[in-house]
Parts: sequence; C-alpha cells; structure tokens
Amino acid sequence: MIKKAESRVNDPNARFTQALIAHHTADYTVASGTYSMMIDTPLEEWEDYIRASLVVLWSQTRKGLGFNILQLGSMPEGGSLYTAESGPYVEFCKRELSPNVELLDAYHPNEWCIFVRRE
Repeated sequence: MIKKAESRVNDPNARFTQALIAHHTADYTVASGTYSMMIDTPLEEWEDYIRASLVVLWSQTRKGLGFNILQLGSMPEGGSLYTAESGPYVEFCKRELSPNVELLDAYHPNEWCIFVRRE
C-alpha cells in the first residue's frame, strides 16, 4: 500500500511510513487493517489496545485520522479476526478525539470505516 501511494503521489513534502506506533506528527493518519488480527488476545484487552492506539495516533495527527474494522458477523466466530459494531467506536471517537466524526458503512459489506477530523 505504501509503495502504491508513493508511486501515485508526486509531492516532495509527502512521506508515507509504516510503524507500530506514531513516531512523527502527520497531517493525516490511516490505519487500514491494523485492528483486524487479534489472534488469541482476549477481547477486552484487544478493545483496550484499539482505543489506546487511536488516542496515540490522534495525538500525532494534525488534520484527520481514518481507520477501519471488520463488521460484527461478517467473519466466522472463534477465529483470529476482530469484528465489531461501529456504534461504540463512533461514540468513543466523539468523546475522546473530536466531535467531527464520520462513519462510512455502506462501501463494503464486511467492514466499516471512521474518519475523525480536527475542527
């Protein structure tokens, strides 16, 4: 994904990186597929990790943050994939990050995406 973005964006100020945590402040942050593989992590612990990760990412984001999660019921239960309803994450983002939250849930039947913008 990063190589594709680099090949499409011809701007000397644009920089695309991949890391476990945000090391630098960026205008926009995208976490795509980041929260899908919980493997054998207990559910409550995984959800705590997601929320903490979003707070850290937001602290390093100047303009907007986007992330996606698999829709609850879209994958077989008991596997290593994390699925969830969007509502609790929309409310979390509005409460902890910014009131400017947009949910996209009609673009793909198996996932939803949230965009959070600074006001």
